[in-house]
Amino acid sequence: MNFPHFSKLNKFSSKINFRELSTNLIRICTFNILSPQYNILESENKVKKESKFKEYWVPRVSSELNMIKKTESDVYCLQECWMNSSFIQIIQNKFGSNYSLIKKKRTRKKNDGILIAINNKKYNLLFENHLEFNDQGDRVCSLCHIQSKNNEKNELIISTTHLTFPHSKQDREMRLEQIKKCINWIKENTSMIIMNKKDQNDPNASYNLPLIFAGDFNDENDKVYNFITQKEAWNSSFLKVHGREPISTHKTHQGSHICVDYIFYKNSSKNDPNQIDLKEKKNLKEEKNLDNLTSSTSFISPVSAFLIPTTLDDQKFPTFLEFPYSDHRPLIVDFKIE
Repeated sequence: MNFPHFSKLNKFSSKINFRELSTNLIRICTFNILSPQYNILESENKVKKESKFKEYWVPRVSSELNMIKKTESDVYCLQECWMNSSFIQIIQNKFGSNYSLIKKKRTRKKNDGILIAINNKKYNLLFENHLEFNDQGDRVCSLCHIQSKNNEKNELIISTTHLTFPHSKQDREMRLEQIKKCINWIKENTSMIIMNKKDQNDPNASYNLPLIFAGDFNDENDKVYNFITQKEAWNSSFLKVHGREPISTHKTHQGSHICVDYIFYKNSSKNDPNQIDLKEKKNLKEEKNLDNLTSSTSFISPVSAFLIPTTLDDQKFPTFLEFPYSDHRPLIVDFKIE
């Protein structure tokens, strides 16, 4: 059978050029890399899963990993990672020893999952944890607590997930329960980490631990999005930078072009810096005497947010010739740490 050929994919990634990052920025990339199990190849009226043809999925996956590596992100949050030993080996080889990998397979017989890659030359991995939703969607969530090697006061919690696609009303209701579990679980982990820091340092001190929540949320501007941004007061980084969300980050199997990939953020202090201009942060630090603390006192704010390829706009999803890697586009955000 004459299936699509991927041997020339690297010509697309070679066109990507990014500026060097300063030491007070952290770059986050979220990307659904399209598991070979779910990539359907059609040829001569026959439909086959790409996972059956290693000669096709290996070049595609290798090329898309090369593409996102060119962004030089500090943390990669990946969805639809096939938990096949050959697939994971490719990821390990691409990221190499400079990145620490944490991964979580979906429950039961689902063979894909999520993965977080952390630049261990710049950040220490202090803690990781994983959540199983235990529902019909077999979805999971992962979380890590990292600390800058350049400034040990700079600590963050980064989480990623991949929610159920809303095929039906039942799925939509399940997605809302999934995001509630995620948010509550992130809160519980954050509280635990802060309590441990208080036990180790000053129990009366005030702490601020920035939070980043990235992933494929599998729908746009719905109850899940509203719950995150309104009920729980997380900010969408792309919206914060551009004043709007991208029109399309994903082309669904139904052919729709929608925005489903987000990098949300907030800070865990009682005075939520999402509601505070960063120019006022200095006053907040003085009020709380945060400069005298020996633990995390950072605040984060997005300074840039973009989809790749950067040469294409977000009004519609690219054609296969423009972007032959996945049915999602990578979203990259630079956060300033103060």
